[in-house]
Amino acid sequence: MLAIGCVALIRNPPQPLLLDVLAKEFRKQTGYGQTFDAASTIALWPQASLDLRDVKIRRPSLQSARGGVVADAVRVTANLDLMNWLRGDRSIDAIVIETPTVTLFDSDLRHLRAGSGVGKTAVEIRQVSLKDGFVSYHARATNPEFSASKVQATMSGVAAGGIGKFAGSFDWRGAAIKLSGAMARSGPDKSDLSLNLKSPSTRMSFKGTAFDDATTRIEGVADIRVTSLDDLTRWLNIDHGPEHPALSGRATISGPVALSTRQIWLKGADVKTAIAEGKVDVAIDLRGARPKITGEAAWQRLDLSSLTAARPQLASIAPRTRSLAPTPP
Repeated sequence: MLAIGCVALIRNPPQPLLLDVLAKEFRKQTGYGQTFDAASTIALWPQASLDLRDVKIRRPSLQSARGGVVADAVRVTANLDLMNWLRGDRSIDAIVIETPTVTLFDSDLRHLRAGSGVGKTAVEIRQVSLKDGFVSYHARATNPEFSASKVQATMSGVAAGGIGKFAGSFDWRGAAIKLSGAMARSGPDKSDLSLNLKSPSTRMSFKGTAFDDATTRIEGVADIRVTSLDDLTRWLNIDHGPEHPALSGRATISGPVALSTRQIWLKGADVKTAIAEGKVDVAIDLRGARPKITGEAAWQRLDLSSLTAARPQLASIAPRTRSLAPTPP
């Protein structure tokens, strides 16, 4: 009779109990609450799987946008080998997340950095797929710093040590962006990162380090190739008036770069455009309605006749009579 009862439990597990265990384990590992629709199911036989509907992940404090919801998804499915799991192989074969919406604030990053449990387990997810997602990051509750829609992504080898490989695409400022790369943990608060990005006007390759300490930044060496400076500046919402010779044609930027949610910093980067070639130190502050650019340049070549051919209105760039050393992010 005991054997029959065990078989019955495996074939028809008590759903409310298993879903409650899942929610408690998720809170233990992340510090966030998790809810899902009553139609969600967990199967143990013939293959262990999850089929969660209307999933919502909530912050510990509900005093924030969207009722404290960090992320939600129409559906989340996952498969794993139960026998391997029982033998100690803490891996999940695949997770598919459909129509996720993620809204992050500075407080979420601080929460994750505070040791909420994330990354303390040895669970590896062999493949994660995101379908038709939306991501928004807010440095301040009233000022979204970054929003991406139509997010599609595939990640392999996802674990506490990083992401083996990832590839995907998203829309930002009305343009389709494609990216690929890999990330591996190299220290308690940092990961080695390689990234390739492609937009309608820009191609970029990057190798460096992503820091998830108190600063949350990326530092490394980038090689950026721009097919049209004019198109790029307009896409970044820099209003420079009529097309100007200084902003026409191609450009390349290569050298050390640091990036945070609030600032882009180039230190001694090599720059080459149609009218100029040299090294620049530049800080681009992203916190306002439009980027604010400060810095200095040492030109090896500069075509002043083209530079003064027209007088555009650089509404987002404040000319100064002296050089300003950019402040690292």
